[in-house]
Amino acid sequence: MPQSTAVSPAQLGIASRVSKATVVVVLGALLARYNGVRLPGGFRYLWALLLLLHWKNLPTVWHWLTFAPLFNVLSHRYQAYWGLYRPSSSQRAKELGFEKADWYISSIGISPLSPEARVVTTYFVGIADSDFNLHLSNSVYAKALDHARMEISMFQFGQLFRVSKFSALLGGTSFLFLKEIPMFTRYSVETMLVAWSDRWFFELHRFSLPMSHKKGRDTIIKTSQGDRVLCTLALSKITCKVGRDTVLPERAVAYCGYGLDGTNWTRTKSMQKQGFKAQKAFLTGETEADCNIGFTDEKNKKALAIIDQLGGHERKSVWIELATLCETQ
Repeated sequence: MPQSTAVSPAQLGIASRVSKATVVVVLGALLARYNGVRLPGGFRYLWALLLLLHWKNLPTVWHWLTFAPLFNVLSHRYQAYWGLYRPSSSQRAKELGFEKADWYISSIGISPLSPEARVVTTYFVGIADSDFNLHLSNSVYAKALDHARMEISMFQFGQLFRVSKFSALLGGTSFLFLKEIPMFTRYSVETMLVAWSDRWFFELHRFSLPMSHKKGRDTIIKTSQGDRVLCTLALSKITCKVGRDTVLPERAVAYCGYGLDGTNWTRTKSMQKQGFKAQKAFLTGETEADCNIGFTDEKNKKALAIIDQLGGHERKSVWIELATLCETQ
């Protein structure tokens, strides 16, 4: 039976990231070392093996994996400038007349709801990620989304984080589990913006496996990687702030350069030169402006209507409708 659940911030604490086996072995080894006890060779090898198998649960590893997209986008920025990195957006930005320093920005000249605005991240189900049923533990889905949300934030909405006092806050995440992800398999998470309201962004995450894992009546979806088996759907609800003031989602999208032409990005570059007051006034709606994002209104309204139907109901058909909506242009 498909099931839908919401994850609270308290459930994502450090206790859920560090396994009991790792804590027991590390503390035992440290106490033995402190008391001058020489550990048997077999125990030392066992200790090293457990650390290796649970390396993703060790201190600071989660932070490095989560914030890796920040360093990647900075690296791409300088590589693009020196001609070492040519993203698919570079030709589009070049044709719109922008300088080489802007070529790495993938949001210029496209719709925020288009397939080009999606981000795909891949993961491997190790022993530390599995439960006693030998498939991906439910708690690991939330950890994977930490990285997936950071990935799309940096590569598609990274310009917002250059605004002083800007922050993005997670309001909640809902899941629909359809098919288990077995241990020792590699799975993908496709993250995309599907809708926004006056205050909230809604990001959809599609967990999938290759077609070789298809069995019986599994749901098949079209992704940027081709046809894949849908395993889990997740919906993140996010709001943005500049200080204490709420950022209007439509303004945030325009600030990142999305639109049918380069008008929005040209305005953003001008505001970046003017400083914080101009940026805040635009993002919070203190000044009037035409965002000119493109033909997204109809699709956005349809997605919001579907999301409203989710409200606490475990209706697989509604989730699938939202998942397949993003397959249309």
